[in-house]
Amino acid sequence: MTVHATSRPRVTASLLRRYITLMAIFTFVMFTAWAVAKQYLQAPPGDFEVRQGDILLSDRKYDEAIERFEKFRAYIEAQAEENPDDADAARNLATILSRIADLQRRQSEYDAALAAYRRAMEGLQGLDEENRNRRGTQATLADLYRSLGYLLVEMDRAEEAMGHFAESRDITARLAEADPDDLQARRNLGVAYFSLGFGAQESGHLDDAVEAFERYVTIADELVQRAPDYLVLQRDLRIACERLGDMLRRTGAYDEARPLLQRGVEIAEALVDRSPDHVEARRELVLALENLAHLYVDLARHEGSIGDGESHSEIAAALLAQAGKEIERMAELGRLEPRDQNTRERITDLKERAVEAKGSAG
Repeated sequence: MTVHATSRPRVTASLLRRYITLMAIFTFVMFTAWAVAKQYLQAPPGDFEVRQGDILLSDRKYDEAIERFEKFRAYIEAQAEENPDDADAARNLATILSRIADLQRRQSEYDAALAAYRRAMEGLQGLDEENRNRRGTQATLADLYRSLGYLLVEMDRAEEAMGHFAESRDITARLAEADPDDLQARRNLGVAYFSLGFGAQESGHLDDAVEAFERYVTIADELVQRAPDYLVLQRDLRIACERLGDMLRRTGAYDEARPLLQRGVEIAEALVDRSPDHVEARRELVLALENLAHLYVDLARHEGSIGDGESHSEIAAALLAQAGKEIERMAELGRLEPRDQNTRERITDLKERAVEAKGSAG
């Protein structure tokens, strides 16, 4: 009897590569599943709700976002009640209450927002002295004072808001002084002066507003010198220059306002050059051009009697034409928003005023 040997399957190079590829895919899938499961199991209770709330917030689904944040608030409240001296729990509760209040502000639910902000502050202020004076606790308090100040301005209580803006500035100044090398602490101090200037402007204290914005410009300029490649600091400096320049323009200090507003335009142009397709950078350039054009329209109206009116109105027209081109570029990128239509209307109105100023100068 003849026995035939059973032939074994032939392992070719292509079959081996296919096997290795499939095993690599399988390993990747299993590792990813393990990592996701581990992250989910180790996440603190309520973390899922916060993530969902952030997603809904970005989609502007405010009611649903508040619902998710409220679920997390319930968990944190229970934790804070069990450990009344736990600074981390108090800060977490203050943070989530602040986010809820921010959403309520957007929906014009001012009384509810006011109650949420104050409850958050009371929780932090109720800590023992050691925990209350911790750097993280103080930073959260400064943010709450500032947010409460903005809410009060929206509620037509600007004078009352000034005290909260000042308290935020004082806390932030202490934190910045305690760690001079902390760039973020210095930046927070600049933001605090911006808020103080805004409150002073809204309450009619223009000299105080100018002084606060001057401090903001000084801090923003210093930070750009220390970290010139940090683009967000460049943006801060642009905002600072424009705020101070606009305040000086409003008070008739045109010679002091002009270099500040011009600098704002130059910074905005540089940021657009670095990111040509960044629509928000173009949007900010439009606002910078509008502010500078506004100055030249004012100059044309007030100094036309000495022969400068026509040249000033022409400069204003050129700036506004450039702003119009930037808006068209934004339209080409498909990123126009309703607020851009409002900007177009302001630019059209400013163009008409520039023409009127040129006519009166002639």
